Amino acid sequence: MEARPGKCPTAAQLRRVREATQQQLGLNLDPMLVMRKGALPKTTSGKVRRRECRHRFFNGTLGTPVAVEGVVPGFAKDGNCIDATTAEPPASFPELLAAFGVEDMTKSLAENGVDSLRLTQLMTQAQALFDVKISPLAATYVPAAMLEHAGTGPSMPLPATVLRSSVAWRALRQPPKLSGQSKPRSHSPPTFETSAASTSKSSSSPSPPPSGATAPTNPGSDTAPTSRTSCCSRQVWLQALGCCMTLVLACLCTAPAAWVYVELQDAIIRSSTVPTDPWVTTFDGGPGLALMAAPLTWMFAFTAVVIVAKWGLIGRYKAGSHAAASGFYLRWWFVDRLMAMWETFVGVHLLGTPWLNVVYKGLGCPQVPWSAHLNRFIREVDLFHAGHHSSVSGPVHCRTVTSVGLLMQPVYVHPHAQVEEFQVVYPGQVVRHNPAADNTMDAGGLVQSEDRNSVQRAIAPFVALLSVALGVWVGSWASVAVLGIDNDATTARLVACFFTMALTTACGSIVACRVTRLSFLVDHTFALAMGFLGFWVDYTPLPTFVCRAMGANVSITTQVNKCMGVVVPSTAYLVTAGPNTFLTSSHLRPKPGRPIHIERGALVGTSAVVQPGVHIGKGAAVGALAVVRAGTHVGQDTVCVGSIPTNLDGSAANDDGVGGESKAELGTADGSGIVDTQGAQIPVMFSSRAAQSGTRVSGCTMLRTLGFHLLLRALLQWLPAVGGFLLALRVARSLEAATSHVPLGVQVPIVACAVLVVAASVLVLMYMLAIRAASPCGSLVSSNGRPLATFGVTSPRVAAAGVTACNSWMIGRYVQPFIGGSWVYNAVWAAAGCTFASIFDTVLLDTLGVGDLPLIHLGHRVVLDGCMVTGHRMERGALSVYSTHIGSDCLVQDAYVMGGERLGSGVSLLGKSKIFGFEPVRATSCGEWATLVGVPACPARLQPREEEVASSSRSRRSRLQAAVSWRSQSARGMGSPPVHTSASTRSQRWWRHLSESSRQRSRGGPDNVRPATVEEVVVSVRV
Repeated sequence: MEARPGKCPTAAQLRRVREATQQQLGLNLDPMLVMRKGALPKTTSGKVRRRECRHRFFNGTLGTPVAVEGVVPGFAKDGNCIDATTAEPPASFPELLAAFGVEDMTKSLAENGVDSLRLTQLMTQAQALFDVKISPLAATYVPAAMLEHAGTGPSMPLPATVLRSSVAWRALRQPPKLSGQSKPRSHSPPTFETSAASTSKSSSSPSPPPSGATAPTNPGSDTAPTSRTSCCSRQVWLQALGCCMTLVLACLCTAPAAWVYVELQDAIIRSSTVPTDPWVTTFDGGPGLALMAAPLTWMFAFTAVVIVAKWGLIGRYKAGSHAAASGFYLRWWFVDRLMAMWETFVGVHLLGTPWLNVVYKGLGCPQVPWSAHLNRFIREVDLFHAGHHSSVSGPVHCRTVTSVGLLMQPVYVHPHAQVEEFQVVYPGQVVRHNPAADNTMDAGGLVQSEDRNSVQRAIAPFVALLSVALGVWVGSWASVAVLGIDNDATTARLVACFFTMALTTACGSIVACRVTRLSFLVDHTFALAMGFLGFWVDYTPLPTFVCRAMGANVSITTQVNKCMGVVVPSTAYLVTAGPNTFLTSSHLRPKPGRPIHIERGALVGTSAVVQPGVHIGKGAAVGALAVVRAGTHVGQDTVCVGSIPTNLDGSAANDDGVGGESKAELGTADGSGIVDTQGAQIPVMFSSRAAQSGTRVSGCTMLRTLGFHLLLRALLQWLPAVGGFLLALRVARSLEAATSHVPLGVQVPIVACAVLVVAASVLVLMYMLAIRAASPCGSLVSSNGRPLATFGVTSPRVAAAGVTACNSWMIGRYVQPFIGGSWVYNAVWAAAGCTFASIFDTVLLDTLGVGDLPLIHLGHRVVLDGCMVTGHRMERGALSVYSTHIGSDCLVQDAYVMGGERLGSGVSLLGKSKIFGFEPVRATSCGEWATLVGVPACPARLQPREEEVASSSRSRRSRLQAAVSWRSQSARGMGSPPVHTSASTRSQRWWRHLSESSRQRSRGGPDNVRPATVEEVVVSVRV
C-alpha cells in the first residue's frame, strides 16, 4: 500500500490491520509493506499494475518501504527485514526529483521523461514535503533545478494596461455593430480581473470580437471602418503612403542644410580674414570643416519637423485606448516612425544628456527637469513625468500595442528614483525612490562624481562634434599622406574620410579613457563611433581585440560578439576574462574597487547583466537575460539563471544586507493596477557538468579564424557595401547634372531621396543574398528539441552567420525606422525567408531578427514590440540552430525568443523575459491572463482587490490634500501648484472622490485607511 507524506501508519496500526484481515477474511498478510506515495507502478488511469508490482517485489527493485509489518523474504532487495525506522522520506527537493527519475537537472521534467501520472504525484509530494508548487507550465519548460525557486509563489504582478483580457481593453474588444444587425453576436464572456472598478461591470462586459470583425474605438476617438476588407485595404494604402512620407520629410530637411553649407562656403571664400584651408578644403581637395554645418543644420531642421508633425497630427497624447483600424492609430504610427528616425540619426547624439530633456519639453513632456538622466528613449513623452535627479536606464513604455489596438497610460518616475537597465516600466506605473540608497551614495562619495558627470553630460554633444571635425581633418590627411589618393579622386577621398573619421574617434576615446577620468564623455563618444564601425567588425574575433585595446584583461580566445555594450572604455580595465570564455552580447558593469572576474571556459548569455564584484568560476554559465547581483560568486561548473531578487521596497539585497543596486519600487498610477517587485524571480545556481564541456580553442586557431572571418566579410559585406556607396554617389552625381536647372531647394531633396532609396535597396539586397547563402538549414522545422545543426565556434557557418547578423542589425538600425510596424517591413522579412501567416495583420515595431529569418515562423495577428527573435542559441561552446514558432495573436514586448522556443496562440511574453525548453507554451497553461513575465517566464497576476482599492484611495487622498495644502500656501504667497491641480475639473473630481471615501468609511468600506502624512503631501507637491 501507499501512504501520503506525514501520514504513515504506525506499527501498531499495521498490526491491527493484519489481525482484522486474518479474522474477517482468513488471509494472512505477511509481510505488509507501506511505500511512499507514487512509488507503486500504475496505469495511465491510476490503477495499480499488480503484475509489475509482483515482478519488482521478487526482484528486489520495488524500492525502500517507509513501514513494514512482518518478515521480508530473502529475495527482497537486501535479503533482510527492513525496519520502519530506517526508511525516511527524501531530505531535499533534488532527492525527491531523483526518486521520480529526473537525471539531468538542466532539463525540464517533460524532457526528463516524467509522464502526466508521475507529474501529478510529484506535484503532490513536492507541495506536501517542501511546500514547492509546480505548475504544469513550469514542468514543461523550466529546468528541474529551478523548480524549487520558480514555483514557490506567484510571479511579478502586472498592471491591467498590458493584460489584453482586462477591463482596460474592454472598449477594443467590443464586437462591431454591422449593418443589418440589431445586436452584436453572442460569445462566451471573457475573464476580467477582480478589481473594484471592474466587479460591477464584469458581468455585463461584452465578449471578444469574432476573428473576422474589427473592433471599434472608444468614445472620443476616430470611428473604425465597419468592413474588414475595406479596413485592410485602407490601412495598406495609408501605411505605404506613410512610409513614403517619412522618406520625403527626411529629404526635405536637406534643403536648408545645403543652403547653409553653400552660403557658409561662399562667405568663407569671399572673406579675406578666414583661411580657405581647412574650412573649405583640406590638404588640396579634401572636404573642409565647413561641411560639418550641413549635418548640424539637417538635425535642427528634422527635429523641428518632428515637433511640428507631432503637434499637428496628434496634439497632446492622452490616456485612453484606440482601435487598430482607427485614424488615431495610423497617425500615432506615423509619428512613432518619425520619432524612431529622430532617435536613430539625431537623438543618439543627445542620449543621456540634458539636451534630450529640452527636446522632450518641446514635444510636450509635462515634467522632465534638467537634472533627470534619460539613458533610454521615450516615445509618448506627454504621458511621462520625471522627478529631479531621476535616472532611466531601462525601457519605459507609456503605451501598449496589441493586434486589436493601442492603449496609453501615464508613467511617473519620482525624484531620485532609478530605473535599472534590467527593469521594464509599463503604462500606468509609478517608480518610487528608495531612501536607503541615499546613505549609500553619500558614504561612497558618489555625490561629487555625480556633479562632475552632470557637467560632462552637458558638454557631451559639443565634444562629439569636435571629435568628428578632428576625424574629418585626420581622414583627409590620411587619404593624401598615407593612402596616396590623388586630389582629383574626390569620391575615394570622401570614402576614406568617412571611415577614418569613425576610426579616429574610437581610437581617441580609447586613449582618453586611459589618461583621463571623464567617464561619461569617453563612453558617449566611443558609443557614437562604434555605432558606425560595429557594422564592419561585430560578430567576428575583432571585438575581442577592441576590448583588449580598451584595457580589458581578456584572452584572445575569448568570444565577444559586439564592440559596444559588453564593456565600456571607462571601466574596461576592471574586467578579467580567461581563455575560451564566451561573453556574447552581455553587459559587464564593474565599478572602481569592485572588478568582475570570469574564469576559463565560462559562458555569459545574451543580454545578461553582471553587476560589480561578481566572480564567475571555471566552466560556469550565466543564462540569457539573467542578472547576477553585486558580490555574487558563481561557482565552478555552475549554471546561474534568473532575475535579480528584490525587497518589498524595491531595492536589491546585497551581501551586506544594504539595498543599493536596484533603487526603484514599482507601483501604478490612478488605480490602473498595483505592481510591486516582490515577485521577481531569484537567480538560481545549480551544478551542471555540461557547463564546462565547451570547445577549447588555441590562440593560433583563433588567429586563423580571424583571418577567415575577415576574408568572408570582405567578400560578402565590405565590398558590396562600398560598391553600394559608390553607386549611390554615382546616382547622386547623375541626378545633380540632370536637375542643374532647378533651384537648390528642390534639387537637393530629389538627390537625397534617390540616394536613400538606393542605399536602402543595397542594404536589403545584401541582407537577402547573405541570409540565403548563409542560412544553414533553410526553412526546415525542428522538433523534439533537437537542433537542425550544430557548429563549432571556428566553423565557416558561424562566420557566415555573423555576416547575416550584422546585415540584420543594419536593417534594423537604418531601414526599420522608416517602415517599421507596417506591412512593407513585413514584406522585407518575408523576402528574406521569414514565414508569415499574413504580412498584413502582423506588427513588427523596433524588432530585430538576428540573421535567422528562414527559421522563424509567425502566425496571424502577431505583435513584436522591441524584442529580439532568433533561430539559434549558444550551447556548450557551439552554435545550435533551431526553428522558432510564434503562434497567432501573440504579443512579445521587450522579451527574447530564441531558437527552438514555441509560443502557442494567444500567449503574451512581456518585459525582460525568456522561456526555457522546447515544449510548446500554450495559453491555457499561462494562468488567468495568458501572460508570461520574468526569467524564467511565469504566469503574470494582478494585485488582490483589497490592496488595489486601498492604494488607489490613498493616491486620491494624497493628491487632494496636496491641492488643499497648495491652496493654503498660495494664499500666503508660497509654493507652486502640484502636477494634478492644473484643471478645475480634476479638483471637482477630487472633492467627489473625497465625499465618496467619507461615505464608505462611515459604512466601514474598503477605503477606511490611514490619512496621508505630511511627508506624502510634500512629496506629492514636489512631483
